[in-house]
Formats: sequence, C-alpha cells, structure tokens
Amino acid sequence: GMQDFLSKPFDPHALNQILEKWLQHKHVEAIIKGDAPIERWSDFERGVNQLASVDSKRGLQLSGHNVELYRKLLQRFAESQGTSVLKLRDTRESDFASTDFKRLLHTLKGLSGTIGAEQLASDIAQLESILDNSNRLEDVSSIALLRLGHIANLLDSTIKELLAFLNTLHKIEPNPDQTLTKNTAQIIDSLVSLLGAADSEAIDFFQTHLNEFSSILFDKDFLAISNAIENYEFDLAISLLRTQKKESNSKAKQS
Repeated sequence: GMQDFLSKPFDPHALNQILEKWLQHKHVEAIIKGDAPIERWSDFERGVNQLASVDSKRGLQLSGHNVELYRKLLQRFAESQGTSVLKLRDTRESDFASTDFKRLLHTLKGLSGTIGAEQLASDIAQLESILDNSNRLEDVSSIALLRLGHIANLLDSTIKELLAFLNTLHKIEPNPDQTLTKNTAQIIDSLVSLLGAADSEAIDFFQTHLNEFSSILFDKDFLAISNAIENYEFDLAISLLRTQKKESNSKAKQS
C-alpha cells in the first residue's frame, strides 16, 4: 500500500520529513543531503545567479544544495529539450486531447520545476488547467494555441540562455602550439584505461583532474569529452581522447 506521496518537483527537506514520519528515524537528514559546494564550481555559482530564466536558489534547494548535480541538471535540460520546442510548435488543435501531447506538457512542467524555471513551469500548469477544465476544447483552442506559442518561445529562450552560460564555464583556451607533458599524457592514459574497463571511477577521475584536462583541450573538445563521459558513452570518450593525444604528439614531433 501507499502511506504517503510527494508531488514533483519534490523538496529534499520534505522528503526527509516524510521518511522520518514513516520510518520513525530521528535523524533522517543524513539520508538526503547534498554535497557541500566545492571551490571549482565557484564560477558556476556566481554565474547561475545572474540567469533570468531560472531561479537558481530554488533549483539548488531541489537539488539538495548539490552544486555539481544542479549543473548537470541544467546541462541535460538544455541539451535534451530542443526537440520539445519543435514538438510544441508543431502542435495543432487536434492534438490537444492526445495522450502524447498531455505527457509532453506534464513532463516538461516537471523538468522545468526541477531546475527552477518557475515561470515556464507556471505557464505550462496554466495551459494544462485550461485544457483540463474545458468541456469543449474548441472553445479554448485559440487561447490555448497562443499560450502554447508563448511557452515554446520561453522554452527556446531558456535553452539558449542556459547553453550560452554553460559554454562559458570552460573557456580556458590552450595555446595551439601546446603539447602534452609526460604528466598530462599519463593522466589521459589513466582515464582511457578506466573508460576501457567500463569503470564508473572514470567519472570521478575526470572530475578530479578537470583543471588538467581543461588546460590541454580546446573548449569544443573538452565539452565533447565531458558530455560523453557524463552520458556513459565511454567508447566515444576514448576515441576523442586518443585523437587528441595523437594530434598533440604530432605537433611535438613537428616542433
């Protein structure tokens, strides 16, 4: 049976209270507790507070004040919701009653709330209410289409703002003539070994050596490798790393 429930997006503190109530634990706070902010994300913390499309305080609260988790949620939202913009703009009046359209709105509302995109989540909730509480969809189709267009535009601008911000986090451009040192080459080899063994420690290893990787990789290469590792596309990450090492070794021989 079900003793209780939480609506999405749920607050970790509220989850702790419910766990405490039903599990009768006196110190449940330790169960859901975000990592303390770490120094290497100080640029992220300063920048995310300036974003107009999300309430970062709310987003961090829902992430258990785990700064790294919140960054990942923002990145996944920005990279995955471009197709939702297209689907919303392709929606017609005849789609309003479809299960797929309702699921799209409901999912997007939940994801928006989770990252702190409060206005976007609120606008979607209002559209859902209009559609759900109407006896005849034909009577509200014109206003629903207008609101849907607004939501699509707001989602599009939110994605663009997030991508522009996230792409500034690793703008440390290396010297084009820079070659790998013995130490950095060993770091790449160690990461490739972990990735080749499908070892989840590869993710922690990459995070530990972020500074080294960002200093030897161009921004586009760093982001491509980072995304591949975070999405567990280890074979792709290995290929990218080996290509980078090969190019750096070629430059070393030429010099």
